[in-house]
Amino acid sequence: QEVHTGDVATVSVLTQSHIITAETNTALGIGALVSNTTGDRNTASGYSALFSNTTGSDNIGIGLRAGKDNFTGNNNIHIGHSGSNESNTIRIGGASHDNAFMLVSNLFLFPRGNSNKTSTTWTRRAVT
Repeated sequence: QEVHTGDVATVSVLTQSHIITAETNTALGIGALVSNTTGDRNTASGYSALFSNTTGSDNIGIGLRAGKDNFTGNNNIHIGHSGSNESNTIRIGGASHDNAFMLVSNLFLFPRGNSNKTSTTWTRRAVT
């Protein structure tokens, strides 16, 4: 079963029979998940969220154009980021953010040397 709201999302379901092969997707917003053909279990919320997704499954796009550059990638979470065509990735925010923090198993993770915004080394600190 599909859920679509927004002008372009609704029109696509009604006029493109190939959309019917995709299952259990949710699209909220104009242009959200509009290119999807066979991708399943995607959730897109926001103007053009997951716009280019065609066959990618299990993706989440929240915000303006979130995940719009994902075409075939699977298992991604895009919040306020246009994303990339990849799999198993979480992207939050745009390039203008200076800090990133993540809570995993009662530990805060944050990038070491984040002034260059490209660090892949993370420092752990226990949550108290």
